[in-house]
Amino acid sequence: MAHGRFVWHDLGSGDVPRDLNFYAKLFGWEFSENMGNAGSYHRFSTGDGLGGGLFEQNGPVPAWLAYIHVDDLEDCLITVMARGGTVLMDPYKIPNTGTMALIAGPGGAMITLIELESPPELPTRNPEPGEFCWYSISALNPTREAAFWSAVCGWNVEEVDLGEGTMSTTFFRDGVPVAGLNAADEDQDEGFWSVAITAPGNCKEATLKAKALGATELMPPTPMGDMGVMSVVRDPGGAAFTLWEQNAP
Repeated sequence: MAHGRFVWHDLGSGDVPRDLNFYAKLFGWEFSENMGNAGSYHRFSTGDGLGGGLFEQNGPVPAWLAYIHVDDLEDCLITVMARGGTVLMDPYKIPNTGTMALIAGPGGAMITLIELESPPELPTRNPEPGEFCWYSISALNPTREAAFWSAVCGWNVEEVDLGEGTMSTTFFRDGVPVAGLNAADEDQDEGFWSVAITAPGNCKEATLKAKALGATELMPPTPMGDMGVMSVVRDPGGAAFTLWEQNAP
């Protein structure tokens, strides 16, 4: 079963043509436009068959929103509310796809839960350039959030030694790491989820290319021991993501 697996990614954009150009040139994503009741939706696929979409949205600061497949959405929403979370958008059926609902954990971090009619197969290889490869939650109360997301998504939580005395709280699904958890900064007033995308080429070159396309560098390319090299950038519209150059296995 695919319960607890990340399966899709959305980005609301205040300038769709600008952001389509940015991501197409940075990652080579190819977009196809679909018209729906809510307007135009620009889908893209990555090599693992997942991907996501961009759509027009004005108002809040843009942010990538990840989707997690669950086997029984109704049951999961009961767990969400029982564990102190909030259902922000009631279940909504997408024809020929599944049923989704937007939720927030106790600390405010938002995710879309979706019960897909046909969950995709789990990739058996490492993520390739331009593919989403990691997810992290910045939590106001790490202990509470670890318990909440484990209960909702069916994940196990372990402390992983990253080397040189650095420990990382990591969520596992069927023995495979799927996401990380870290304590929020002191000035942060609510939690949030963030995404990482495998860097095309090396992290330094990808970061320079992102900046040339209009991104802002939030964290320069930084060696992370055995994990590889990471940087954090904000796209021209303000949505942040991590560029990750992973070490060869």
